[in-house]
Amino acid sequence: MARLGASEPSSSGKTVLGVVLILVALGILAGIGFVYFMESRQPELTEDLCPVEGPSEHLVILVDTTDPVTRTQLQLAHQRIDKAIKDAPVHTRLSFSTVNPDLDIRQGAFTSLCKPPSGDEVSEFNKNPRIVQEQYETVFKQPVDDALARLLAVPEAPSSPIMESLQEFASSIPDFTTTESPRKVVLMSDLIQHSTAFSFYRGGSWRSFSDAEGPKRFGTAFNGAEITILRIPRNVEMHAIVDDFWVRYLSQQGFKKTEITLLGDL
Repeated sequence: MARLGASEPSSSGKTVLGVVLILVALGILAGIGFVYFMESRQPELTEDLCPVEGPSEHLVILVDTTDPVTRTQLQLAHQRIDKAIKDAPVHTRLSFSTVNPDLDIRQGAFTSLCKPPSGDEVSEFNKNPRIVQEQYETVFKQPVDDALARLLAVPEAPSSPIMESLQEFASSIPDFTTTESPRKVVLMSDLIQHSTAFSFYRGGSWRSFSDAEGPKRFGTAFNGAEITILRIPRNVEMHAIVDDFWVRYLSQQGFKKTEITLLGDL
């Protein structure tokens, strides 16, 4: 005879408990499946950290130090470029180069690699954030910081082939001229073009450039791209001619958006 106060679990109670256990088990299996799914979605990377199928975006940074740049202007440029890199999505290809008449200096300054996830962009369910952050610092951030430091330290030069350096730079970046991914250009310069092809110091203007059929040499490397100019103020008396030239030049090169930030130091 059963003792008073004791009762057998009802069949309905057993059913509810069984359903709960099944739901818990299904939840665990779903979690494991989600982790496996996320792992399987991680793209295969090339040696430069880019997905085999191509980067998510392009961010290209061209630095012109052929004329004097003050410490304040360098610091302001560094901050702007750092922010552009930080804001770039994961798997963006970052490429760096310099404006310089010396081919060896231009080639030595060229760096191109993709941005991997940082520690705060992964989940503890499928990655160790600390290890991911250490890898991010080692294989990406430090090389990028070194490349930018070298760019900002390139010495002055007797000429400023801005147009030529920009075109050469674009042709050197893998997939840049053929991709359908978003493309952003950051150009730090005073915009005073001075080369054998065209020079403001020799009285060049858009009209003289057009008369010499310069626009007929344009390609389509920048169609649909955006450009941010970190402008170093210089030769105020030339501004009207310089501004008129670059507005027309960038438009005919196919840039869809232009932003200008003045790097003053006073």
